Amino acid sequence: MPNTQTKSAPQHQLIRQLKAEDISTVQRIAELAWRAHYPGIISHEQIDFMLGWMYSHDQLRSDMERGVQFAGAYKDEELVGFAGWELIDSQTAYLHKLYLLPNEIGAGIGSQMLSWIKREATEAGASQLKLAVNKANVKAIKAYERNGFSQLESVCNDIGNGFVMDDYIYGIALS
Repeated sequence: MPNTQTKSAPQHQLIRQLKAEDISTVQRIAELAWRAHYPGIISHEQIDFMLGWMYSHDQLRSDMERGVQFAGAYKDEELVGFAGWELIDSQTAYLHKLYLLPNEIGAGIGSQMLSWIKREATEAGASQLKLAVNKANVKAIKAYERNGFSQLESVCNDIGNGFVMDDYIYGIALS
């Protein structure tokens, strides 16, 4: 029987809900992903600030307690990526985070995670999924567009310490 699996498809991959005991691994992946991806997009100082702000143990635990759902992508039983999303109103889900270990980018795992989140958000009653992406993050923008997302608006938000998040808001209708 011929093998119909594509060469770049993840092997033995599973996406599952993450729990508080997974926070340290989420922090490690965030650190590796941000330090590999964001230099040249934002300053090293802003990377340090945002990692400390959004990925402290207390902040991640607080996010989970307030209803942010964290999903993990596993490849051969190793957590290689994560996403965090929540239902922000009766019709809208919001993707806060989606990061992969740098060596896993391009293997289809991000797209599989997006499909999983779309399904979960739809089951939760959402009719649309939105996210923010840095305007200079061309690779991520292309990935979201490949997965059916469209640009909805442009925003620039002050996040403190002299830093801003200069983003596009993207969205996709869910069925």
